[in-house]
Amino acid sequence: MSFYKLIKDSNFIYFIMDFIEGEDLFDVITKVVCFTSENTRFLVSQILLMMEHMHNHRIIYRDLKP
Repeated sequence: MSFYKLIKDSNFIYFIMDFIEGEDLFDVITKVVCFTSENTRFLVSQILLMMEHMHNHRIIYRDLKP
């Protein structure tokens, strides 16, 4: 699996990587060894924003793992 690029615009984040069938975000991240510190901080901040958004909209996500 290859991670090629992280792109963001004013509305979306795009991860340019190989298609991986049947894996979740954790599985993919643990296999990617080329994340820079900046990309890691950005990814974590986006995950936290997603969780904040779900909380603010009273959305319960049953399969959230640390």
